Amino acid sequence: MIRLDHGDSAALIDETCGGRLASLKVFGAELIVGAESADSDFGWGMYPMVPFAGRVRNGRFNFQGKTYQLAKRMAPHAIHGTVDDTVWEVVANDEQSATMRTELGPHWPFAGAVEHKVEILPKKIRFELVVTAAEPMPAQVGWHPWFAHPASIKTQFNEWFPRDAEGLPGVPTQLGLPITGSPVDDCFLHQSGEVEVEVVGLTLMLRSDCSHWVVYNGDQRGLCVEPQSGPPNEIEATPLVLEPGESLTRWFEIDWSAVV
Repeated sequence: MIRLDHGDSAALIDETCGGRLASLKVFGAELIVGAESADSDFGWGMYPMVPFAGRVRNGRFNFQGKTYQLAKRMAPHAIHGTVDDTVWEVVANDEQSATMRTELGPHWPFAGAVEHKVEILPKKIRFELVVTAAEPMPAQVGWHPWFAHPASIKTQFNEWFPRDAEGLPGVPTQLGLPITGSPVDDCFLHQSGEVEVEVVGLTLMLRSDCSHWVVYNGDQRGLCVEPQSGPPNEIEATPLVLEPGESLTRWFEIDWSAVV
């Protein structure tokens, strides 16, 4: 484990299991669901989702005239990328930051690599993902945090992607948005790029240059509020294409303060 410290906050990064945030303690309170509470690598910490985020319908997508089949890790769909359970190489590390790197792995049909930088700062922690293609490929990035209960989301989103019968997002709408606190496992848009949550007595402001947010509150272990560079199934429906040597970069920050 890599430990990062700054004042009253401390983070643990597990470079052996997806380069994920394994712990985040602020004023002595643990904000992140730990591995001991999970039944799979999907269910704890905060891990990068690369080179796709969320579900891919039936694990299948078309790219440049060819059909590709991904592992159906949450049957019948592929889910959450290919690097959440891999060992990452630590390329830089000091008391307040760490940068890790890994190839996209044998379960992705294109050559490429990703870097994940984590930096702990006064009253915030910052993450940056950079995925770089070695050949033409679709690409998407995101983070999947599990915030420890008691946790709730305070922000009302601007648009909602209602799920179809297979759990994949459809056409966005501003009508009938689920109210804050109702059961959801859905993709949303929010124009400000800021989402407020309350976790174990602290107010967290989630900020990102990602365009989409997936919220899941159907598990008693924690609350998931996931910034993604596009909606689930994007690499099939409307892929962002990287040419050789091109990169996709996104950042995510978690700021904290006491609940007033």
